[in-house]
Formats: sequence, C-alpha cells, structure tokens
Amino acid sequence: MQMKNVKLLLILLLAGLSSSVFAQFSITGEFRTRTDIMHGFKKIAAVDSETAFFTSQRSRINLNYKAEKYTAKFSLQDVRLWGDEDVYNATGVVRKSTNTIDVFEAWVDLKLYKNSSLKIGRQVLNYDDGRLISGRNWWQTGMSYDALLYKYNNKESGLSIDFGLTLNNHTENLFGNDYYTDRMKTMDYLYIKKSFGDKLYISLMAIGSGYQKVGTTSTIYMTGTEGLHVNYNAGTKVEDGLFSKVNLFVQNGKNSTGQDVSANMFTAEVGYRLMDKKLAISAGVDYLSGNDNSDTTTAYNEIDHTFSLLYGGRFPYYGGNLCQIVVNDKNLKGAGLMNPYFKVSYKLSDKASVNFAFHMNMLANNLTATNDTTKEFYDKNLGNNIDLSFTYKFSKEVMFKVGGSYGMPSDTFIRMQNITNSDGDYKAGTNYYTWAMLIIKPTFFVQKENK
Repeated sequence: MQMKNVKLLLILLLAGLSSSVFAQFSITGEFRTRTDIMHGFKKIAAVDSETAFFTSQRSRINLNYKAEKYTAKFSLQDVRLWGDEDVYNATGVVRKSTNTIDVFEAWVDLKLYKNSSLKIGRQVLNYDDGRLISGRNWWQTGMSYDALLYKYNNKESGLSIDFGLTLNNHTENLFGNDYYTDRMKTMDYLYIKKSFGDKLYISLMAIGSGYQKVGTTSTIYMTGTEGLHVNYNAGTKVEDGLFSKVNLFVQNGKNSTGQDVSANMFTAEVGYRLMDKKLAISAGVDYLSGNDNSDTTTAYNEIDHTFSLLYGGRFPYYGGNLCQIVVNDKNLKGAGLMNPYFKVSYKLSDKASVNFAFHMNMLANNLTATNDTTKEFYDKNLGNNIDLSFTYKFSKEVMFKVGGSYGMPSDTFIRMQNITNSDGDYKAGTNYYTWAMLIIKPTFFVQKENK
C-alpha cells in the first residue's frame, strides 16, 4: 500500500467524525526499536565467527472503531532493518525498492447474539500460553492470520467457545486451488474453555493444519493436534500462592510430506508467588516427542514421531540463546526435546522487574552419532543456557526492555551442528545473545461515544 493512500484513508476517517457520531474511534501507534548483538543465536558460534550487531524497528498505526453492533480494527505496519535501503547514491540514501508497509490487522467483529460474535479478516490469534497458536510477538513483524472466527463467551457460566477457519490462496485461480507446498494451506480449530472461579480454567483444543502435496493441486495432507491446557492462578488475575500450567497434546494424521504422524507434547510448570506478587519462583519441563533411532523396525519408522509446534511461540519457552533447538525436525534431527527449567521473576518496584531462567536441554530419544565414531548414539545432553532480562515502565505508553542469554552447548550439540575450529576439532566459540528494546505506544486521537 502506497503512503499517499494511507494518508488519504486517515484524512477521510477523521473528516467523517462529528459530534453526532454514536461510537468510539481511536488512533494508536507503536514504535518498537530493538538492537540485537548475537553470537550463537539459531546456530552455535564457531571459534573464529564474528559477532552480529544490528538494529531493527517496528512502526505501527492502529485505527480502532467500536459501534453498538460491531467493532473493527485496521492496522498498518512498517518493519525495517536500519540501513537496509537499497536505492541510494554517493551522497545519500533514497529509499527501499520493495514496499515495507503492509496490513497487519484488518477485521470486523459482528455481534450476533448476546454472547456470540463473528470476527472476519486478518487478525492476531492467541490461545492459552501460546504454545501452538500465538501472535509470535518477539518477531518484529509479529504474526496475524486471515481467518473467519466464531466466538461464544458466556461470562456468567464461565464457558467460551471459538471456532476458526482459514483457507489460503496465492492468486485468484480460474480453476483449482493451487498453493505453496511449504506454507500452511489451511488451519481450522475448535477451542473450548471453562473457567472455575477466578483462579482455575481448563481448555480443550483441536487443530487441523493442512499442506498441499508436492506435485498436486488438490491433495491436502492434514495434521490433527488435540489436547488440553490447565491453568491455575497463572492467568490475568494472579494472586500470591501456588500457581501452575500444564499442556498435554497429541498429533496424528499426516505431516506435510504425507507420512503418518503419531507424536505428543507435554509441558508442566509449578511455582509459588509471594511478597504481594513481587516474587515468583517456578520449575517446569517441556517434552516434545521425536524419532528414536534405536528402534529399527519397519512399523516404527514408517511413522513420524516428531511433534510440530505449529504456529506457537519459541523464544519465550526454549531459551533466547539456544532457541534453535526447537526447530525439531532440523537442528534436533527429529529426535525430540526434553527441557527441564527453573525460573525466578522479581518485581523491583511498580515500574521495574527482572526475570531469570535456567534451561537444561536434552534429546528426548536416541540419535545416531554420525559425527562421533566412538559412539553408536549421541549423549542426550545438549547443554545449558541462562536467560536474564530487565523491564522498566517509564509510563503507560513507554517501556524499555533489555536482556541477555548465555549458552553452554554440549559436545553432542556441537557435533550435531558440525561446528569445528581451524584444526578440524569439534569446538565452539562463546555463545551469547543480548538485546535492548524501546517500546512506545502513543494514543494519537480518541473520539469518545457521544450520547
């Protein structure tokens, strides 16, 4: 979308407002600038590798409208790396040849009955702790979905139901529905949540995700993911005392290549919150199933046992420095993951907080040691990593975050990624990742309801 069209849209919306408007309209924004210093993020650093240092920026403008029968949102964003303009001359930078402005959200939510609505358009989807479907907000681009979403929410009974449908095409075909084979063709799901007071809720979710078969235009391989989430005192209205979160999901159907799937995921975290919610200490474990190379039977190897995280978050759960381990079918070579961890968070004041996490990463199954002739299978230990972050809220609209991760990859993980020094020995350099992020969310304009 050209910038002149964006300006015209804003002018028309503002011009349409008057004292007779019986609705609410606001214009908000977000400026998020992040500097990354990385040496071992997504790939273990070699001894002689150089540190990467760059700054990126997210700029968003959000148009929010609320009427009696519907609400709507239109959000534009520009995501760029500082200095990535490729149209320039010797005396100055002109612009970038490709358009960086895109629609992040564009939806309308129609009220159908007292407790239900229909939300249509490009929208952010987040469920529970974001393990399988989330907005992936760590990405500067974020993640939104073109979807049709029916929502039922009965606050009196504590029951809510979401039913979502998506169907993607890359062009307006005259015949057939040809699509990319490495991108999601469809994602359909049913989500049922039941609250038991303010502290406890249980949710059930069934997801069908489909990919088009290579070499065809009509065959869709569907993977089913079904399971439950239990959340006690870890939602929005947290209190001092015990808290916990549990996820248990299974996968079946076929993967993107047509192989039968039988996989599972289990996550659990238990902790205690005290000092008027200032201090929280917890421990947990993540388990992602994978393929066991020690089982050579045909029946076992005809099935893919690698659990896919689908569209869920990675960075918040698997460690900032070595989060590449959750690319389960690539860096872990399909062997699965066992990740016990320990976390501490402390609220220094009303404005400042600090978070600490220690991860112990292990293979979930036996993996053939292709780069270690002394062993049949690799040791399962992948190494440890530490995450530390600090947040300071200057005001409701301004926030500063800074964090760092230090990774200690094991010999197994170094060999799996084939990291060697100049002498050909399996040895890694120092693995670290630090970042600093300034977030400003201004409110440019508010037109309140006039009655």
